[in-house]
Amino acid sequence: MKNTQNKTLALILAAGKGSRMGTNTPKPLIPIMKKPMIKWIVSTLKDFLFIDICVIVGYKAEMIKAYLGKDLIYVLQKKQKGTAHAVKQAQKIISKYKHVLIFPSDAPMISSKSIQQLYDSHIKTNASCSFLSSIFPFKLPYARVIRKNNIVVDCIEEIDVDSATFQINELFTSHYLINASDLMGLINKIKPHSLTGEYHLTDIIKFFSEENYILNGIQIDCYQELMGINTKEDLNFIESWLKSRDK
Repeated sequence: MKNTQNKTLALILAAGKGSRMGTNTPKPLIPIMKKPMIKWIVSTLKDFLFIDICVIVGYKAEMIKAYLGKDLIYVLQKKQKGTAHAVKQAQKIISKYKHVLIFPSDAPMISSKSIQQLYDSHIKTNASCSFLSSIFPFKLPYARVIRKNNIVVDCIEEIDVDSATFQINELFTSHYLINASDLMGLINKIKPHSLTGEYHLTDIIKFFSEENYILNGIQIDCYQELMGINTKEDLNFIESWLKSRDK
């Protein structure tokens, strides 16, 4: 049994099929520069000795587990009912930890520096929930970060935004660090979306605000680190960025 007293759990959400990528390969195994996207994020997280890694698997779960190996924790999401539903499948494991990182496997470019910044800021501000965001120079179908007097009060999925909110270019990319006990205390308040039927973890930001928990939204400059890869165009964009960055 691992000693989890002083450790952080990283949940990587990797159950999706990735239909828009036009392949039967599980989305987390689609390569970026010849390396599967989930390998990018797992390798980065392994830089941190205090982080245990748990992968939420679903579509072609055994293929992902076989690729990543036995030294990680795995949780099966049998039916893909959204990000909050995925996290709920791991509640028994989450309860053993103090802090939980939650990252999507299809936004794999996050750097060790940004993870460290997220962690340090979370501890410094004594936050219940911290998250990363960035100002994007183009529109993407992401949630918008809602601030009042620069204080985060909500994050609204694009499907729910009005015309004014649509113009906000601070985008929420689902890179969280949350106190485990606070997460478990609020996650069951999330209800299925009226249109999609999915349980969106994004909703928890509003609950944290309403309950007057400390919310800590951290903007980073490099939006490419947080960008999700949902289409072949996204993949091409990220690969071009990596090539230019590494010159």
